[in-house]
Amino acid sequence: MLATLSIWTGCLALFLSTDSPVAEGEAGDLRWESFSAPGPRGSTIDGELGRLLVPENRSDPDSRLIEIAFFRIPSTSENPGPPIVMLAGGPGGSGIPIAVAFGTDPVYGWRNYGDVIGLDQRGVGLSRPNLESPEGMFLADIAFDEFMDASERLQASLAVSRDCIEYWTEQGVDLASYNTQESADDVNDVRLALGAEKVVLHGNSYGSHLGLAILRRHGEHVERALLSKVEGPDHTFKLPSTIQAHLEQLDGLIQENEALSAKIPDFLGMVEELIDQFDEEPVWATTTNPATGKEQRVVITADDLRDAIINQLGYRSRLEQLPASLWRIAQGDYDEIAAMTLAGRSFPLYSAMQMRMDAASGATEARRRRIAAEAKEFILGDAANFAPEVAALWGTPDLGDSFRGPMTCDVPVLFVSGTLDARTPVQNVEEILDGFSKAAHVIVENCGHAPMEFRSSEMRDLMTHFFQGKLVDSTRVSLPPLNFEIP
Repeated sequence: MLATLSIWTGCLALFLSTDSPVAEGEAGDLRWESFSAPGPRGSTIDGELGRLLVPENRSDPDSRLIEIAFFRIPSTSENPGPPIVMLAGGPGGSGIPIAVAFGTDPVYGWRNYGDVIGLDQRGVGLSRPNLESPEGMFLADIAFDEFMDASERLQASLAVSRDCIEYWTEQGVDLASYNTQESADDVNDVRLALGAEKVVLHGNSYGSHLGLAILRRHGEHVERALLSKVEGPDHTFKLPSTIQAHLEQLDGLIQENEALSAKIPDFLGMVEELIDQFDEEPVWATTTNPATGKEQRVVITADDLRDAIINQLGYRSRLEQLPASLWRIAQGDYDEIAAMTLAGRSFPLYSAMQMRMDAASGATEARRRRIAAEAKEFILGDAANFAPEVAALWGTPDLGDSFRGPMTCDVPVLFVSGTLDARTPVQNVEEILDGFSKAAHVIVENCGHAPMEFRSSEMRDLMTHFFQGKLVDSTRVSLPPLNFEIP
C-alpha cells in the first residue's frame, strides 16, 4: 500500500503495554490527551488520543469499566463529513497506523472528507487492558526434534490455551466479554462520545467482520462503509474447499507460465505427493535458530508442510515464491521448510483478544459439518482453522447463530475482494450481497489478502467517489499478473 505502510512497523512499539490499570470513573467518561503517531519518512502526525470508559460486559450491571483508545486526526475540510473510523484486521491489529496511512497520505487524503479515527479495539494496543501476551509466555510445548503425533500436538495447544485463559482471568479480565458484538457497541459508544450523528466505516479482513456487526446493530448511525477482504458473519472458519479451489487456481496460473510449467508440469500432483511422503515418514533437517544463532535440528511432518502452504496461500508475494519453494522440497532441499517449521513452533500465543474474538464468532452447525466433511476430501484438510477442541475452549460462550445469520442493510457499502485471496475469497461477498440494497462489489484481479488493491489508480478513484457520496457500480479492476520465481 505504497510507502506509507512503513509506518505500521514504526507504530508497534507504542502498543506493548499489557496490564496498565484501568482508570476509574463512569461509563461514557472521555478524556483527551495530546498524541503524536509515527508518520512516513520519520515524520510525526499530531492529533488527539481519546480514552473512553465503557463497560467490559454490558449485560452485567456490575461490570468493571475498561478503556477504549482512539487517535483522532483532524479533518482539513472546512465542511467535514462524519468521522471515518478505521477498523483494523487480525483480530488484534491497531487502527492507529492505518488511520495515519489513509488519513495523511495525499494519495488517499481521507482527512479531506472528515476526521480520521484510528481505533484500538478492546484488548488491543493503547486500550486497557491490552491482552497481548507478555513476552516469552504461552508457547506451546511442541518439540523441535522429536516427533509428536497429531494428538500430542493438540494436547500441547490445549495446555497453552488453558494457561493463557487462567492468566488473564487471574488478572481480573472477563474474557467472555471480548467478542465482536461488544466491540461493535464500543464503536457506537465512541460515536456518541464524539458527538457524531453518524460515522463512516473502513474495515479490512477481520475489520470487515466487525464492520458488518456494527451495521447490523447500529446501521442507522453509519453513513457508509468501505469493507475490503470481507469476512462475513459466518465466514470466520475457513472452508477446505476454498483452499482447494485456490490451489487449483495456482495450478492453472503455473500452467500458463511456460518456464515454470516446464519445471512443474503437475503442481497439484507434486503437493499431494509431498504430503503423502511426509505423512509416511517425517523428515529431520537442520536450520539456524534465530533466538540462539546456533544450528537446530527440526523434525518436519506433513502437518508442518500443510501449515506452511496455508500460510503462503492468499498473499500475492508469497504465491509468487510458493511453487519454486515446494519444487525445492521435492528435490530434497529442506532449508526453507525447516526454517518455517522452527518459526511456527517458536511463535507464542500472540493475543487472548485474537483467540477469543475469532472463537466467539464461531460457525453455524451447518458450516461446521461442511468443514468436517471437506477436511477429509481435500489435500490440505482443515489446516486453515483452529482445531475444533481449541476453538471450543476459547469460544465459550459463543455468540450464536443470531450473530451469524443473514442480514439486511440499506446503508451504502462498497465491498472489495481479491481473486487471489484464499482467506476471504470473492464468494464471501457473493453469499451476503443480496441483503444489501445499496452495495457495490469491486473484484480486483491478481490481488490477494494484503491491501494491494490501492495500488490501482482505478480503485483509488472508485474509493474517492464513494467517500464523496457518489454512486459506485460493481466492477472489476486489475493488478499486474504474478511474477513467479523460476527455480
